[in-house]
Amino acid sequence: MVRAALVGLRGFGAVHLAELDRLAGLGKLELVGCADTVQPPPAAADVLARLGSAVYERYDDLLDATRPDLVVVATPPHLHAEMAASALRTGSHVLLEKPPVVDMAEMRVLEDLLSATGLVCQVGFQSLGSGACRRLGELCRAAAFGSELRVSASGHWQRDSAYWERSPWAGRDTLDGRAVHDGALTNPFAHAVMSCLAILGWESLDAFDEVAVERYRANPIEVDDTSVVRVRHGGAEIVVAVTLCAETTSEPRCTVRGSRGSATWAYTGDEVAIELDGSRPVVESHSRVTLLEELVDVLSRTAGVLPGDVELSCPLARTRGFVRLVEAIAATPVRAIAPSRTAVRRDPTTTVTTTVVVGVDAMVDAAASRGVLLSDLGL
Repeated sequence: MVRAALVGLRGFGAVHLAELDRLAGLGKLELVGCADTVQPPPAAADVLARLGSAVYERYDDLLDATRPDLVVVATPPHLHAEMAASALRTGSHVLLEKPPVVDMAEMRVLEDLLSATGLVCQVGFQSLGSGACRRLGELCRAAAFGSELRVSASGHWQRDSAYWERSPWAGRDTLDGRAVHDGALTNPFAHAVMSCLAILGWESLDAFDEVAVERYRANPIEVDDTSVVRVRHGGAEIVVAVTLCAETTSEPRCTVRGSRGSATWAYTGDEVAIELDGSRPVVESHSRVTLLEELVDVLSRTAGVLPGDVELSCPLARTRGFVRLVEAIAATPVRAIAPSRTAVRRDPTTTVTTTVVVGVDAMVDAAASRGVLLSDLGL
């Protein structure tokens, strides 16, 4: 049985705790301990008490006391590399929450440790566990969509003032001299960027022919809440346009378009609609594996000694292209959106406000579908 530990109980750490609890119930793992700088919330405390899992304030104390086979790192982005490196040095495999690292320097440190130790690191880009993502990748490699290929994604979510005030690192580009890069493209919509890269098979590339980025903010933050990235390489292109200042919230979607057809996939789900050569759209339903369970199953089959050809849905090396784009995005200045283009919605029962950019939903959709930048549309 795999002995697992969790670092970070809040935010997406709560999701990982629920998955660890489920896998423990299936007899696939034992949760030997957790670490967080504050006491766990009541719901988490109940789970940990039932599982008999100790809670440590310091993650290095957790590693020293438990020596787990697997560590799940679900901390703020600027701590990912440091904590993953500590786990690897202790001899633990790692499930690292996205975004995995903030730059290629951190990537190389982890890659060197993985090479030296023979351990593995799976990154929590959950959409890559969907059969729909693999299916679209197979169709692209087979040139089923023809030429002039564009893979795009658009997303409009709303994030209120409480979201940006929830922690010291939220909405920050740096914190205490360390890069955070908590922008729309690099954290909330990181799955959109990574899914498009995976569909075209660009996820491990170290360089692209052309990268264009625009970052905007309507909230009083350091990073972008509305942005677009366009990547061109080898005659194809990716365009991801997103906002956290939406007029209405909708599921983000990836779309593949070419001279022979198109496909659409809402990447939080597993259905993909495919239309080729003028035929009627065909909707396919695919299965999905959770990346934590996949890693646990691999460790169980191999007794923790993984062969060099082991296949995981999102090993760290598969995120090199994403991290290259994180660097390009972070290097792009953020432009303020004029207050005259925004509306502020107030919750009458609290002090929470939500800033909306008027007309932004149509803009991000048009940018993604047409392959243009937001400035081309008048933002």
